[in-house]
Amino acid sequence: MTKKYEFDWIIPVPPELTTGCVFDRWFENEKETKENDFERDALFKVDEYGFFLYWKSEGRDGDVIELCQVSDIRAGGTPKSWQKNLRLITHNNRATNVCPRVNLMKQ
Repeated sequence: MTKKYEFDWIIPVPPELTTGCVFDRWFENEKETKENDFERDALFKVDEYGFFLYWKSEGRDGDVIELCQVSDIRAGGTPKSWQKNLRLITHNNRATNVCPRVNLMKQ
């Protein structure tokens, strides 16, 4: 008989990422419109499982990105704790290299 497969891939998300922090968001969109997108005082949060980063600023729609798509976290005026904790989640090779069926087995 085979043993039931248990795969512990969840990294605990630090509380400061789930409560959120206010940052300015800047996105360079050179190829399409030759303009830059800037949002002042956007509230950034990470979901409880560490899958998504979402943000919302006043007067604009919110936006979401999967953290598995984040490849670079640059230090601007960012608090060091946010940068360090986001890297902890985005560099989780166990979560990004499992099959979709295992990803659906959230605890």
